Amino acid sequence: MVPDSLPEADAPVRRRRRRRGGIAQHGRLGSAGGGVKGVVKWFSIGLVTVLVGLLGTAGLAVAQIASNLTFVSENVIEGAVDSSALAIQDLSGGFNFLVVGTDIRDGQDGDYTASGKTGDLADVIILLHVSDDHKSATVVSFPRDLMVAIPSCAKNDGSGEYYSAMSKQQINSSITYGGVSCTVATIENLTGLSIPYYALVDFNGVIEMSNAVGGVTVCSTGAVNDPESGLVLVEGENTLEGDQALAFLRTRHGFGDGSDLARISAQQVFLSALMRQMTSTGTLTNAVTLYLLASTAAENLQLSSSLADLNKMVAMAGALASVDLDNMVFVQAPTTADPENSNRVVLSDAADVLFEALVEDEQVSLSDDSVGRGSVVDESSEATSSSSATAEASESAVASDDAASSSEAADDSTSVTLPSGVTGQTAATQTCAKAAE
Repeated sequence: MVPDSLPEADAPVRRRRRRRGGIAQHGRLGSAGGGVKGVVKWFSIGLVTVLVGLLGTAGLAVAQIASNLTFVSENVIEGAVDSSALAIQDLSGGFNFLVVGTDIRDGQDGDYTASGKTGDLADVIILLHVSDDHKSATVVSFPRDLMVAIPSCAKNDGSGEYYSAMSKQQINSSITYGGVSCTVATIENLTGLSIPYYALVDFNGVIEMSNAVGGVTVCSTGAVNDPESGLVLVEGENTLEGDQALAFLRTRHGFGDGSDLARISAQQVFLSALMRQMTSTGTLTNAVTLYLLASTAAENLQLSSSLADLNKMVAMAGALASVDLDNMVFVQAPTTADPENSNRVVLSDAADVLFEALVEDEQVSLSDDSVGRGSVVDESSEATSSSSATAEASESAVASDDAASSSEAADDSTSVTLPSGVTGQTAATQTCAKAAE
């Protein structure tokens, strides 16, 4: 029997913010699994696996929690399941969820090779925080080239031995020191948040999930033909699925200035379009649809043991569905150039503002119109939306001024505006990927 709600203990535990780098100081280690110049890097699986594969679908599958899910999936496909038995239940409290995209080659269906590759890296790290009241969500992307402190992590060989903590190391190498749990520990150390839920995703996961949702339509400011990722776009709208969806999320040379930061903002074009699509089709509120997608997700995602409760994941999907697109903020972790290496970045002071807001469960908003290096606001869509919104506002002018003022006051009391220069967008903002010139 599915419970009406989950216990309060499932809400994320918050910690006091720790100063960055506040772990045991050790000499630097060489970058584990570092690339070789000229090698094609494999990056950025993308948040599609959080919003679709995890909260929308994979969580329901929970790596095929034995026969229960298999039975449900088969019956849904055959049309024999009672949809009332699949109701999405309420979740008490919010949660923190980390998605780690690995560049692992073994077991992938495509021709994913790289000469000189010596190890697997966490080439996408994305944190999702859903607030306790389910009214807002913040999605933070951490650049793969970010230099951070990595805590001491247990080795995966069962020896009981630990890697030494490191005072400064590239964040995507964290998975080398103790697996995905070490990456989780690294993000916990940076943000001050407790992260009980996480998932590891590979290339196949993105391909299969993009196919399962029927593709995602994105906008590009110009034609793109990137031979390294295989991405081919025309100017204007493009519907992406399969290999092209993966290529869009991982291309480094197709957008903006070719940097990892440009790639993140281009990914947000894809992810915001995905959320608008899912909202308009009611995917996150349709339990039958979610179960139909679940079997696909289960075959392509590795989930933390904390997600072994089917009912918990159903409830998490419902919590995400209740967040308005305007209150779902995608943000790049604020960074600045590393003074010791111009090809790397370090967290800026603005990161403290962002992380403190998450620890305090406060809604965040962006202070300017910068969506990042790899994307631009779709002005035609914004103009259309504004005109439509104005017309609707005129027709509904009977709304109470007092109620509006009260609502605005409530929003202001829990909202933190991030410092100028922090880039990102809301899920409601329609953007286009900025084709590289």
